[in-house]
Amino acid sequence: LVDMQEILSNAIMYAKADLLTQMVYEFPELQGIMGYYYAKRFGFHPLVALSIKEQYLPTGEDSVLPSHLISAIVALSIKLDNIFTLFSLGKIPSGSKDPFALRRAANGILKIISYYELDFDLHTDIARLYEAAGYKTSDLSHIESFFLERLEGMLKVNPSLIRCVLNARVDNKPMRNLRSIITHTQSLSAFFENSDKEALVRLFKRVANILEDSIEPTPIIESLLTLNAEKSLYQALKSLQSQHFANTDTHIAALFALKIPLEAFFESVLVNVENKALKTNRQMLVLEAYNEFLRIGDIKDISL
Repeated sequence: LVDMQEILSNAIMYAKADLLTQMVYEFPELQGIMGYYYAKRFGFHPLVALSIKEQYLPTGEDSVLPSHLISAIVALSIKLDNIFTLFSLGKIPSGSKDPFALRRAANGILKIISYYELDFDLHTDIARLYEAAGYKTSDLSHIESFFLERLEGMLKVNPSLIRCVLNARVDNKPMRNLRSIITHTQSLSAFFENSDKEALVRLFKRVANILEDSIEPTPIIESLLTLNAEKSLYQALKSLQSQHFANTDTHIAALFALKIPLEAFFESVLVNVENKALKTNRQMLVLEAYNEFLRIGDIKDISL
């Protein structure tokens, strides 16, 4: 039985060993490559050798990625270590200055996470790994922001879509899982390419704007839903909430399918009526629609 933990430990331990050899001293471009051959020669597991060889990948915009999950984790770990170390020493890239190629390292991390669909939380995982490794105390929000800046360049989408997704709420917490951020942003971008995005954004911004900032959530009272448009929207929401979506694309399509019952609701239902119970109930119906979309992102942050 292969012990993957041992393979990872050996790959990390010997990743830089070839830098001490005369061969790599004379030919620096062979770093990693010589380590691969040395590891094979000394009988290490093939995945250890492969991880040593692929630890620097990706090396640029069009570079290939590590070819195995184990070597991908090793490459990701080394790149994270470089970023943590240099940020803890205040060596943060600014303007066009990036002498330690930390932007390239961050781009590589994002590409690996995206390709291998790894769960990585920008807030909790960075804090946990940073503390466990014993780095000098630092403001970790700088590292979070650094990755988010690189994300905008990597995804090549409308930046407001990323802001929209970052303001999603999952269990009342902002979305910081990189894999989810990437998936949701790409799915939103793809959906808008084939839709009347102006009309959709306008409608869902109306949903957000109709709600008072200080509104307190209360349960919807079904017996107070007397108009057909109210009942239709309520049933559409219940149908949406009962579904288990296979992927983000289908979830987003189902969310925007609320366009029809929402438009009918706004056309025939007055929310701000004098009857307080009725007003509150209708506000809660709109809030329910808004909260469903918040699982993907906050559409009021989108600018077209």
